[in-house]
Amino acid sequence: MVTSLSSRTISWLRFACACLVVLLHAFGPPAAPGQAIVWSNGVYDTVRILLSQGVCQIAVPVFFLISGYLFFVRLEEWTGTRYKEKMKRRVRNLVVPFLLWGLIALAVELAVACYKGASPVQWLSDRGWILPLWNNGRFHFNGARNILGWTMYNEALPLDYPLWFVRELIVLNLFAPAIHWWVRKTKAWGLAVLFLLYLFNIWIPLEGFHAGGTFFYSLGAYWRINRQDLTVRCRKWAVPAGIVSLLLLVGMVLTYQVHHPVYTGLCRVFTLTGSVSAIALAAIGLEKGRLQVHPFLTQSSFFVFAGHTLYVRAIACGLIGLLIPTSTQAGLTLTYLLTAPVCVAIILAVYALLKRLLPKMTSVLTGGR
Repeated sequence: MVTSLSSRTISWLRFACACLVVLLHAFGPPAAPGQAIVWSNGVYDTVRILLSQGVCQIAVPVFFLISGYLFFVRLEEWTGTRYKEKMKRRVRNLVVPFLLWGLIALAVELAVACYKGASPVQWLSDRGWILPLWNNGRFHFNGARNILGWTMYNEALPLDYPLWFVRELIVLNLFAPAIHWWVRKTKAWGLAVLFLLYLFNIWIPLEGFHAGGTFFYSLGAYWRINRQDLTVRCRKWAVPAGIVSLLLLVGMVLTYQVHHPVYTGLCRVFTLTGSVSAIALAAIGLEKGRLQVHPFLTQSSFFVFAGHTLYVRAIACGLIGLLIPTSTQAGLTLTYLLTAPVCVAIILAVYALLKRLLPKMTSVLTGGR
């Protein structure tokens, strides 16, 4: 069974990581129009790269790790019956919310397009009708190439783009029998192979199935299948992982550039050490009473995760812009730092209202969480 501390740590991290995803997407434009997105030694660039392209990069890996860990609870010894039971629950937890949020995003984008004068039928036809629910980037993505020269479709995202995580999790759950076999047969060596494939971006070039998600999901599965407690494992490595993470963050800020091989390599190592550090710190904070699990925030985490991209950031930036000018480094930095909290506050207000007025619908949208 998952221990009480592990359960509380997972609950706390769900909302914390959802907020980190919001902050990641608040990255914002360069300080000067037309400027390349690289570190320019300014306060604004330093802060936003450190947080959005540094610290926040652990959010989705932690989600994958936790998901793999939880999926194999009571499935340490493989049984087809129990796997079917888990998959039935995942339809409610993942598939239904994935489809509903995708349809909501499609309806919102269609409404905006019609407001601008587009033909609804033509607009939908040009985008492949409901294809954007799975992959909105099929027609206009810019994938990175790995060391073998293969194009990796890391930007082939659903229309509601945070849902790429849910899309991959659905696929990984379908491959759970193979992952269970791999983890049991290859043990830590198999994880090392998966990490190296992730580090060098060598994988099957298909959207919806990536090396990073597979590695972190398998790592969580490995700990659970071998009955190793999540928090115990991370706390064992907390100090070295924390020191390495801080050093990597400095290197990531100094080398940041989209698809830059040095930054990318540092970032992929950091997602591992940073995830271990985050889980350990959360567990320590909860154990010492410095952190608390708030049921409302935990329940709202998926709503925050899936809903923050539906023009909420634009609304938040508009509200902040009424008070703070962005003509200076200080104004840009403060706007960036406030965008994510304002976004989360707006979404929490909407969630609380829907939960009170339409509790059943809200439960379906959040997968019964």
